[in-house]
Amino acid sequence: MVTLLDADGNPLPPSTRPQTGDPQTARVGLVPRPLGNHPANHLTPARLAGLLLDADGGSLQAQAALAADMQERDAHLFAELTKRRRAVLTASWHLQPPDGCSAAERDAIAALEDRLRAELDVDRLLYDLTDGILKGYACAEIAWRRAADGWWWPERIELRDAEWFAVDMAGRFGLQTPQGVQPLQPLGWIAHRHDANTGYLGRSALARVLAWPYLLRHYASRDWAEFLEIYGQPLRLGRYPAGASQDERDTLMQAVTNIGHAAAGILPEGMSIEFQQATTGASDPFKAMVDWAEGAISKAILGGTLTSTVDGKGSYAAAQVHDDVREDILLSDLRQLAASLSRDLVRPLLALNTAVRAAPRWVFSVDETEDVAVWSEALPKLVSVGLPVPARWAAQRLGIPEPAEGEPVLSASPATPAPPAAPAAAAAQRQLPALLRAAPSADTPAPADDLAERLAAQAAPALAQWIDRIAALAEHADSLDALRGMILAAYGSLPRDELVLALAAARLTAQLAGRYDVEQRSA
Repeated sequence: MVTLLDADGNPLPPSTRPQTGDPQTARVGLVPRPLGNHPANHLTPARLAGLLLDADGGSLQAQAALAADMQERDAHLFAELTKRRRAVLTASWHLQPPDGCSAAERDAIAALEDRLRAELDVDRLLYDLTDGILKGYACAEIAWRRAADGWWWPERIELRDAEWFAVDMAGRFGLQTPQGVQPLQPLGWIAHRHDANTGYLGRSALARVLAWPYLLRHYASRDWAEFLEIYGQPLRLGRYPAGASQDERDTLMQAVTNIGHAAAGILPEGMSIEFQQATTGASDPFKAMVDWAEGAISKAILGGTLTSTVDGKGSYAAAQVHDDVREDILLSDLRQLAASLSRDLVRPLLALNTAVRAAPRWVFSVDETEDVAVWSEALPKLVSVGLPVPARWAAQRLGIPEPAEGEPVLSASPATPAPPAAPAAAAAQRQLPALLRAAPSADTPAPADDLAERLAAQAAPALAQWIDRIAALAEHADSLDALRGMILAAYGSLPRDELVLALAAARLTAQLAGRYDVEQRSA
């Protein structure tokens, strides 16, 4: 039987079975989060440092809540993080049987994969689990049921709030309850831990890296907004006479405050408002701080900034390098997701429902197809020099799926065979004695010219087909190099039999014309 593991990777007894009925989160009393308690409100460097220290000690609630606030309130952070999370959905996946398993086990694993694709919303599950990229972990609770065919199957898989979890003093991860940290129910969770950084769980969250740029960007944005609110407005100075009452001074203050926006106001007699020089300054320092913070956020999430903005300084080559870095991050995300899904979903399904002893792995693959135009030029050349290119390998590189049995496929249209014609060379050789005996006159064309016209007429249909094919290729080519490659690739399918005969006759005609000229001079 497949060995079952808990969320920490420890083996479970073979007799372990999932719990039915209410999920674990409905049976335990969770530590409630105070309503309206958002750590991002009035966040300061000192408060942020204390919050991170609490997470170091295993209290993950405030750090998880701050991560949720950051994602909700910072549009740039949300856009970059969503870009990384949705990249996971572009990868294909399959269950890979281990080496040495039997044919029956392979069939059982393939059947499980088909059932997962048909009955489980895998895309939603994957996107939910990528919540762990920001917070360091993502836990989805499984509600099991017995299907009509007797299979244990997930009726629902629901992502639970990251603020519900904590780590106890012994380092065990579980649900935060008033009685302490309660371990996760065996077979009841997909407990995905996503390490953006090495170390224990409280320090592995990407949110810890993003928190400081987020805080500085928040300060710069707030100061920038205040600057823009007063920029260009003159300083308004109110004067009141000695002995003015508090009500009179309040009235003057209200007038000074409102007159900048309303451009009108009234004052008691004896009071005045003086307009001083307008506020001066520049917004560049605020913008520089915001740009730095956004660049730091992009680097931490995606590994670079070129996919967000190039500011007129980037290049296509630089963007390609940036894409390679993003691919490394994507592959790391996929491997971590695959490990959690293999342990907490695939293994239990096989152990509960089959006799498979070999544990397969959930495997992601990032499909990279090649440029079809480039390969359409290269493959014919490689094949022509004798390189054995497997058709299956070429189809995989080009992203072309193998056709199902009986499925219609595209094929090249066969060239229309030309009607058989008498060999031009033999015809020319038979005509030679008569041409040599004929005495040329001033109005009679030379024998060589007459034969050349006949041969040109015979070759015209083949040449016309060549020209039509080349013209069609030229319409689809975007460069001379591309056209050259397309012509070379199409060479083998061009009609050539009749043209070869015409060229052979032309060569023979040239030889005969030379002999004729020699005989005429010697006569």
